[in-house]
Amino acid sequence: MTSIELRSLPCVRLCDLELLPEFPGVYFVVSGENVLYIGKAEASIRSRWRQHHRKSQLVEFKDAVIYCKEARCSKQELKALEDAAILKFRPSLNQNRIPAKHKQIASASSKLKRFSIRLPKFHYKELSLWSTCRGQSVSGLAERELMEWIEANEEQIERIIADEAEETGRSVDEVKKQWLSDANYDPSVFNSDRVNPEE
Repeated sequence: MTSIELRSLPCVRLCDLELLPEFPGVYFVVSGENVLYIGKAEASIRSRWRQHHRKSQLVEFKDAVIYCKEARCSKQELKALEDAAILKFRPSLNQNRIPAKHKQIASASSKLKRFSIRLPKFHYKELSLWSTCRGQSVSGLAERELMEWIEANEEQIERIIADEAEETGRSVDEVKKQWLSDANYDPSVFNSDRVNPEE
């Protein structure tokens, strides 16, 4: 990764997200000579960008393009590639939190809900160390990792739901409704963006 030449990679303008490749890998958002943001996609770079948490912020860079580096490897290797790229290029937006106005836009556009989770102190400490290493807030890092996991497993979850619907003679919507009921899902509840350590 340290010898990578961005200009040799395939790229897509930020306004043409549907042209992004379907392969997994690391992507680089570049405006002029500045690397703004680096991220990874475990399944598909195009899918990752459908509801990207930085999209509303990055569209302000009218000349921005996304360079894509294909990487078909393990999750750990992909993470290592992303980390190495961030260390090399020092993208400005990887070091900063999303401004409040962009958070509001992103939340409104993708109908995000905020919720609190509780972690044992040890895990909160590790998460805090990792967030400092990545130049992100604890809640921002937790949100990103959770959303990436959901996106990476979305198709598998949908297949499992479809299989149960077929086996039980119910519709997919009925299965989803039952599962959400079993999980005590309440779409009206979202009280904080903090990740709270347990006492």
